[in-house]
Amino acid sequence: MKKFRITGVATLFITAAVFFAAPMSAQTLTFNAQKSSILIKGDSNLHDWELKASEVHGEAVVDATAKELKSLTVDLPVTALKSDEGSMMDNQTYKVLKSDKNPKIVFKMTSVTSFSIGADKTINATVAGTLSVAGTSGPVTVTATGKSSGANSYVFTGTVPMKLTSLGIKPPTVLLGTLKVKDEISMEFSVVVDGISSSAL
Repeated sequence: MKKFRITGVATLFITAAVFFAAPMSAQTLTFNAQKSSILIKGDSNLHDWELKASEVHGEAVVDATAKELKSLTVDLPVTALKSDEGSMMDNQTYKVLKSDKNPKIVFKMTSVTSFSIGADKTINATVAGTLSVAGTSGPVTVTATGKSSGANSYVFTGTVPMKLTSLGIKPPTVLLGTLKVKDEISMEFSVVVDGISSSAL
């Protein structure tokens, strides 16, 4: 009786064949950066203020079979933030956020608190994560509602209240001390995620 020896190369091919034959449930979904936006709102001793970013990048990995969110990363360039006050205020913002050394604001999910899909295919999710900005990081909880916006596309919206000090940022005083920014801010987001079909949920 002949004995067959499986070589290292044969083992590699067998392993690859088994791997690719197995069902792949993980799916990577990418934000539509140009259709996504984040609005940061705050107050000061003089007036309310807003900063809007119309360029938001992100990537989510989902388990399509189990309908679970596995990972989520969101980032936006600091210099994409613009105000209605003009370039002077924008430059002050970039200075406070230390954009020269920290060019991006980044959110990374650490855990999923809740995730559900309604009968109308609306997605509701609450996740915890870390927000890194200006060289410091702090915990943030994000709640989002996603609704179909057409074929293979969903829009996720929500508002995240937070304090600058919780992120390790001292509320700045700008314009030669004239304007003093308050600690409480909110971050409103509207992000478009392509690759999600409501019919598949």
